[in-house]
Amino acid sequence: MLIIENLKKIKKKIKEKIRKGIKVYRGELPEEFKRYKFFQTDVGDLGRGIYYTTSKARAKAIAGKYVYEKFLKLDNPLVISYEEAYKLADKYGTVRYRTIEEGLKNAEKFTLDMLKKGYDGLVAIKFDKLGNVYELEIVDYRPYLKLLQ
Repeated sequence: MLIIENLKKIKKKIKEKIRKGIKVYRGELPEEFKRYKFFQTDVGDLGRGIYYTTSKARAKAIAGKYVYEKFLKLDNPLVISYEEAYKLADKYGTVRYRTIEEGLKNAEKFTLDMLKKGYDGLVAIKFDKLGNVYELEIVDYRPYLKLLQ
């Protein structure tokens, strides 16, 4: 288990890297482009936004050959562990919901609350059993913010 002080240092270091910009990947099947005409963002467990990963292998697992690479910068992301992220998701009801409409409403509330707190994205850190960072799941909330304007 990670020591809290070490976790704080890791979060700070990751936030600094994201502010400078990092290479990320996104797996997106061609049929998903149709969905963007309606939603224009992902509606996921961690809110409405565009989801990325630092793992090319994970992006390939999602969409096979339809993976693209991007250099992503966020000014003020909330950086938390994967476990903390999914506790938030559970709090907002984005993991368990009865209808698609309820899931969409919950994801929107999650995102709006993050934006109100000044966050332009969320970074969920995945650790291996030894406490090493092996992947970042990143949600960029800025595309959703554009929809609101």
